[in-house]
Amino acid sequence: MGFNAYQYTAPQYGEKEYTQALQQYNVLSERYGGMIAEAMTGVKSGLGDAKALTTSFAPGGSYGKGQKMTSRELIQEGVARDTAGAVASGMSSTLSARGINVLAGREIGKAYANIEDERARLQLQSFTPYTQMLASLSNLASAGTNIMQAMPKRAQYVTQGPASITGVRKIY
Repeated sequence: MGFNAYQYTAPQYGEKEYTQALQQYNVLSERYGGMIAEAMTGVKSGLGDAKALTTSFAPGGSYGKGQKMTSRELIQEGVARDTAGAVASGMSSTLSARGINVLAGREIGKAYANIEDERARLQLQSFTPYTQMLASLSNLASAGTNIMQAMPKRAQYVTQGPASITGVRKIY
């Protein structure tokens, strides 16, 4: 005569709580995924704008062309005025014309140097939005890491109950 145990079960506790926690986590992580997707769309369009801005202020970019043209025209007007004044006063020698041109060259060099200094300063400033976008992405990425670590683990909620025998059959 012997006994045969069947349907050995160990009850589990916390399965319902784990399922609820997992559902709540999934809602949160989906929101985060939406935030990331939205941020990436904004960053992609913003990167184009930031690149255009920095290209404008880069050496050889569009910034300063009008200022250089205006400076050159003003100095050329001054040269013409001074040359006409020298001729009117009877000093039409090549030496005085050369002196006026040397002074004009020095003045245009100063004007161009000032324009270049301002261009370089503005170029540095144009990187600010770009670095701010990168910082925002970095913050979102670190938040994503925290969200992933917050995912509920089954072992935190579900525990095995004591072992039990649910049925006994008599064997003859």
